[in-house]
Amino acid sequence: MSTCWYCEKNVANAGSSKKVILYKKGGVTATRRLITQHYQTIDVTITGCLLCKESYDRINRFTAVALTLSSLAGVLAAILIDLLNPGYFGLAEICIGIMVLALGIYLSRLLIKKIPVHFLKGKDPMKYPEIAEKLADGWKDYKS
Repeated sequence: MSTCWYCEKNVANAGSSKKVILYKKGGVTATRRLITQHYQTIDVTITGCLLCKESYDRINRFTAVALTLSSLAGVLAAILIDLLNPGYFGLAEICIGIMVLALGIYLSRLLIKKIPVHFLKGKDPMKYPEIAEKLADGWKDYKS
């Protein structure tokens, strides 16, 4: 029975674990007209618990909603300015729309920091022992 790597206290759950795919350059084959680079891939599973997965999913949903609402607020601000100054669509409307969007992003990040979620302990999946070992051995993450 393994423990969740993120919170280090709950029992790990297979459905809540995260799979990370790593790759490494393999051999090269060459024909008269074509050179092919081959790659090896491996899957490393980071153990996680249901509580950490739910917390992570909740934060992703919250961020999506906050960004959507701030985008709508930016568009509405631009429309409101256009209604107040009919026939004039200028740089000010665009700037205010962008400023409202930026404010929404800032507020969503600020609110996320206030959510008491143990998942956000700052654990980098690339520091997971098996992944760190593979990275030191020349493997790479697809995202890097």
